Amino acid sequence: NYKKLTDTLAAIKTWLDQNPQEVVTLFFENYVDNDKLAGVINGVPGVANMILTKQIWDAKQHDQQWPAL
Repeated sequence: NYKKLTDTLAAIKTWLDQNPQEVVTLFFENYVDNDKLAGVINGVPGVANMILTKQIWDAKQHDQQWPAL
């Protein structure tokens, strides 16, 4: 049973709102245009604010490392 990405992201956001000490990591194999994917992500209120991107986290300032848990 397939679900829409927007529905899945909304469910994950709801769960994270209820479990603020938890972390979810998603890896996307992106077969669509980046702008289209960004549009889907931005279409789910609050999800974009939960995403750590390389634009937000400058690895050069952190010994080329992503943050650890």
